Formats: sequence, structure tokens, C-alpha cells
Amino acid sequence: MGDGSRRNQGITLCTDNFSIIDVVMLINILIIKFDIQPTIHKEKGKNRIYINKRDLKKMIPGLKSHFVKSF
Repeated sequence: MGDGSRRNQGITLCTDNFSIIDVVMLINILIIKFDIQPTIHKEKGKNRIYINKRDLKKMIPGLKSHFVKSF
């Protein structure tokens, strides 16, 4: 739950140590599970997943019960 950050009103998932194959597989799962369009952004030479504000709003209802209150 703590390996990401807010960016441009969306979020970035820090998948720095994932292979590009794993990042693409995770993006495909997010597309199928949540009907969103995440994108890959390069930061410091590493691949990270970005989810925009509109798509994040689609995901929150399904994830909210898993959030730790301190976050």
C-alpha cells in the first residue's frame, strides 16, 4: 500500500524492480479487472504505472475496504 505516489491528480505505482513483461501483465490485469487505461511512464530509467484521476475514481470503490486507515 505504500509503494506509490500521487502525481498530476492520479497515482504512480512504483514498479521499479519489475521486468517490463511483469509491468505489462499487471497493466493488462488492471484493464480487465477495473476497465481502466493505465500507462507506462519511465522515471529514472525504470518503468512505472500511472493511473489518471478519472480511472482512479473507478477503482476506489473496489479497493477502499483494503485501505489502512492511516493512509
